[in-house]
Amino acid sequence: MIMDDEVAWLTGNRYPRRPGRGLRRWSLVHGSVVVHGQKLPTRRPRVRSQRGKMKLGSYELFRQEEAMQRQV
Repeated sequence: MIMDDEVAWLTGNRYPRRPGRGLRRWSLVHGSVVVHGQKLPTRRPRVRSQRGKMKLGSYELFRQEEAMQRQV
């Protein structure tokens, strides 16, 4: 839900066509996130611009394994 909110903020509403909008939704891809020290599979949205793909800040935060490494 947090990643979807970030994508909506970056790209606007899902289906309206807006010429000149720099970022677009671009499918979903399999990934994983760390929750309570466990790595869980998820599907994350992709965002692209004319220059290529863009990383989502929320996904990068969820990917951090620092807490999991500390517990080990």
